[in-house]
Amino acid sequence: MNKKTNDIHTLPPPWELRGNGFVVFYRFPKEFLNTYSLVPNVLRSLFCGGIGAMMLFDYYQTPVGPYSEILFIPGQFAYENKKYHSITRRLATSRESAAAGYAQWGIPEEKGTVHFIYLDNRYTRIRLAVNDKKTADGAAHTEITFKTNGIPLFMPSWCMPNRLLHCDGKHLYRSRIKIKTRARLCRIKNNIVQHPSFPDTTTLRPLAVLHIPEMHCMLSAADKQVYHIPPDNIADKVDSEV
Repeated sequence: MNKKTNDIHTLPPPWELRGNGFVVFYRFPKEFLNTYSLVPNVLRSLFCGGIGAMMLFDYYQTPVGPYSEILFIPGQFAYENKKYHSITRRLATSRESAAAGYAQWGIPEEKGTVHFIYLDNRYTRIRLAVNDKKTADGAAHTEITFKTNGIPLFMPSWCMPNRLLHCDGKHLYRSRIKIKTRARLCRIKNNIVQHPSFPDTTTLRPLAVLHIPEMHCMLSAADKQVYHIPPDNIADKVDSEV
């Protein structure tokens, strides 16, 4: 790891991020979660299902400069009588952000291409590729087109994650995120997945699709503690209904 990436690890929270993007809410079937390993083995016994989300953001202001990312949140996790959300799959265009996310919050680290194409004031196309690799014909692994409708809506804080829980296999990271935003209703006009490693949401029915035209969020420092994996965490499948 180069010196620049090492320096990023010491950039202290809280992190302030500003940008825009899209949030797609789902109630993910357990078969989907198992197929794409969206519930990590180390957190399997804490998983309690509920509403999850796919989030795509294009940041213009962060401590490491502009970047884009896609996040998968499978649902909720229960720990010490509280409910948390966990980002269990993340593709980020910034190596510095990916490294810092893992080092400071235990968020999975994966580099990828997330390219926002603003076609006009209603249509946005997003192209994604895992680990910067393309398909055989040079296309991105996934292409999603969103169409924005309606007037701006107030976004209640409970609609977005506010308590986060992550695990790197040895430690639990608990943190808070404060998000201020408004939203517009939108819909997915086109969704193409061309790579088996990328979660294929084309067969899923969204609960809601929101365009976030402007977002301001603050991510706090994590409370880090040693985590002893429960002895029943020996399978890598979600066995209970979600």
